[in-house]
Amino acid sequence: MLEGGKKNELHYIALHEPALRHKIKEVQVQLSLFREIAGERWRTVEQSGIDSDIDQRFDAVFEDILKKSDDVEYALRATIRKELRRFRILQGLLIILCTLLTVLIGTILRRYKRRQIRDTAALQKSEERLDLAMSVTQVGIWDWDLASGSVYFDPRYYTMAGYEPDEFSPAYNAWAERLHPDDTDLIKASLMAYRAGEASGLDVEFRFRRKDGEWMWIRGRGKIVDRDERGVPLRMIGTHADINDRKRGEAERERLLLAIEQAAETIVITDAEGTIQYTNPAFERVTGYTRKEVIGQNPRLLKSGQQDDTFYTEMWETLVHGETWSGRIVNKKKDGTL
Repeated sequence: MLEGGKKNELHYIALHEPALRHKIKEVQVQLSLFREIAGERWRTVEQSGIDSDIDQRFDAVFEDILKKSDDVEYALRATIRKELRRFRILQGLLIILCTLLTVLIGTILRRYKRRQIRDTAALQKSEERLDLAMSVTQVGIWDWDLASGSVYFDPRYYTMAGYEPDEFSPAYNAWAERLHPDDTDLIKASLMAYRAGEASGLDVEFRFRRKDGEWMWIRGRGKIVDRDERGVPLRMIGTHADINDRKRGEAERERLLLAIEQAAETIVITDAEGTIQYTNPAFERVTGYTRKEVIGQNPRLLKSGQQDDTFYTEMWETLVHGETWSGRIVNKKKDGTL
């Protein structure tokens, strides 16, 4: 420990030199001896004379202290210079290390930034693709907080039904008000069954009132994505798809099938190989064959022999090419009559 400065600041230097520590120890020993002799001298000051034994001892110890103090001062200065050199070397190494770290961190940050830019661009492209795909398929996204009843509907959810984004409240009750009355119980039953674990997911078709008052068919699908510690559902996410076109197609097919079923003329449908796939009730009445008897058979079982092979070849070639064939066929009934 060294003392100095105008404000008596204390400066501490770590002494790593064994020799210097030994010299300081010797000075401390001599100082202890000096204090002891000085005390004895002051106690015997009246008897003490010049060159007395106490004075000689006092002077000898004092000179030794001065000499050892000089040695300590020289050693301290040498140590300080050595420590300063070490400090400067260490300082230089630290500067080099900091420079290298700065360069390394800068390189890492630049790479991270480039990667972040690439990832952001890829994410944007992926979102654009998803947005385009969902716009083509007319699909809207919903995110339902089951505890509060609030629901997030993405903008397409609104626009696919003719509404402006956020035109009706983002809540289950506001959405349920637009359900077709005949489908309300179906929705509730499907939700209860799924939440009770009776189904692997929510998948239900229902009618929803558009802004113009018309009904549109929607297929709703969803999954529970969050539960509490007791397993109670907290959040569901899913999609609503516009299936109006599909429903119209199904309705048209049903009407067509009804017309075929009720037609007075016999109607037979085969595949490309000529295997019977369907017959209408009129076929059964005219031929005497049941539908079950002829499904999977070839129409030649009705061949009467009244037309030659050329007739049938031309008929099938016309049909295979997708063209309409019309003509009169003489068939044989199940009982052998024509």
